[in-house]
Amino acid sequence: MNQRLWVFAALVGVLMAGCNPAESANNASNPTDSNAANKPVGSTADNSNESGDKTPKPTDLPSELKTDAYEYYGLERADPLKFKFTRDKMADQEGTQKVTLSKVEKDYAEFKVEYDGVLAQSGPMTLRLDKGGIRVVASENIKQDPESYELPTGLTVGKTWVTKTTQDSTVQLTANNKVEGTGKVTTPVATYNDALIVTANGTGKANGSPIKMTTKIWLVKGRGAVRTEIINVSGGKTEKTTLEESK
Repeated sequence: MNQRLWVFAALVGVLMAGCNPAESANNASNPTDSNAANKPVGSTADNSNESGDKTPKPTDLPSELKTDAYEYYGLERADPLKFKFTRDKMADQEGTQKVTLSKVEKDYAEFKVEYDGVLAQSGPMTLRLDKGGIRVVASENIKQDPESYELPTGLTVGKTWVTKTTQDSTVQLTANNKVEGTGKVTTPVATYNDALIVTANGTGKANGSPIKMTTKIWLVKGRGAVRTEIINVSGGKTEKTTLEESK
């Protein structure tokens, strides 16, 4: 599960609970000061580097952490990424995502992820990058199995991994992820000929009812997930949701 699917777990969960994402986005607090929410359990670091600068620089990141997971997740991207959220029978919504390097240690680095617009309901979160891949270590609204990687390293064709996600007490989801290969994808921003395609088949419960989610994600090196499609089956209904980069 990559970052886009993590956000989608929150969005789809709220939708299945009967909340309008536009209302949730309007009621969300501005995540500009999220140090408390994003502080990993047991962390006492003040995010200072040797020069005394409170903000780590990309050049501080050890070369061994710049794996294929780091590249496909788009963690090196500095400017915000804008997205359009589309769901059957609902007006399109927009949101942005900003990723900031917040801490660098010898064996890992951490990144703060902040959202606005329709994505704000997922709340800010902290990602940890290590040699094994990328995990979520702090989030306001969602919990993930600490052993689950959002995106592992070694993204060769056929690679599989499992992620387990919980949103409050309303949604529990277990997904089997697989790297299908590379292919072409066109978004309103650009056409990418070598996007990495990852699929996920998820099962779980929403408000006590069984759900099934089939996901397809296109990831581009240096940019991240440029398009994500989810087909959700719950309560006898099938709905399609899309999150795609936009201008």
